[in-house]
Amino acid sequence: MQKGFNPDDLRKISTEIEFVSQEDETVVIGFASDAALAQFESRLATMAEGDGVTNKQVIYALQSIDAWSMEDRKGWALRKHGLPETDEFLLDIELWPLEDNHQKRDQEWTAFEQWLDEKGIEKKDQVKQPGLTLYRVVCDSNQAEQLLRHRDVRSVDLPPERSLIFQGIQNFPEMPNPEEDAPGIVVLDSGLATGHPLLKTAVGDAQSFLPGEGGHDEHGHGTHVAGLALYGDFEHSLLLLCHIPNCINGRARI
Repeated sequence: MQKGFNPDDLRKISTEIEFVSQEDETVVIGFASDAALAQFESRLATMAEGDGVTNKQVIYALQSIDAWSMEDRKGWALRKHGLPETDEFLLDIELWPLEDNHQKRDQEWTAFEQWLDEKGIEKKDQVKQPGLTLYRVVCDSNQAEQLLRHRDVRSVDLPPERSLIFQGIQNFPEMPNPEEDAPGIVVLDSGLATGHPLLKTAVGDAQSFLPGEGGHDEHGHGTHVAGLALYGDFEHSLLLLCHIPNCINGRARI
């Protein structure tokens, strides 16, 4: 949408629009019904044909419109490896976050879990937080396709490799210091676990800019992001770490 556009104005087009996510000038919206989506698309078609349209100032503010497709919902591992060839397999599902309304979140969770039951998809685990809803499910390829088409699903991916998740800390070699001319990376996030065995040699400094709080990481997100900044494809790097010490490419200072 145009810079400075108020996304609440989209409700002038349809009262059945549900706001899901906003980042910069991009807003992801869901419709309460197929009829509401059809009405929205009809108004866009009317505008494209040059006919009169109500709330045209709102519609003209939209720079481009696209649907969240099956491919958009596929996570990195699923895109790379595809669905397993076994009869049943595990998938990790993330729902769109509805942070501004706990009642709508509860409704979304209840409706999705009822839908899983109806489709015969087994729920193995779940994480429910205001900004994050995850499910681990057991399904077959047909059920996976239905998950990839579900309106409330943001992403579908293969679970991380168990062998990588449960690598013992004793298996990691001592990390070498970055080279003197290594680039510096600044991570502005929830803090940093500066003593983490995979990060400590690359940490230059960690500070807090919030009164009364230290630079340590209470949330874990900042440490996670620092790891991505340092290692990039961590799956590949971890395999190297466990078998070929001192063989990390693109090291940097955090």
